[in-house]
Amino acid sequence: MAPLYDNGTSLWSSLGVDDISALSPFESKPFDKNPKQQLKLAATSSLPNIESLAGSENAFNELLSKSPTISSERREKLTLSWKERVKNFEGY
Repeated sequence: MAPLYDNGTSLWSSLGVDDISALSPFESKPFDKNPKQQLKLAATSSLPNIESLAGSENAFNELLSKSPTISSERREKLTLSWKERVKNFEGY
């Protein structure tokens, strides 16, 4: 069993705000480039209920708003991206 973790790249830490797009396809790592396939690999472990994340974008936005280094424009794009990713994984 391998841990699932976030090394920060999922928040596009290396991109400028104009390069962030919630609807852009993305590759996952390290077990499969397809994020849905990678999630299937972990489906037999004790994953949190993905559906419980529906509507969590407000809490995510509030969490990001506490960071003095994240601009409001970046926060809006990250929040939209969070919402779209949660929607993308519904049903797992």
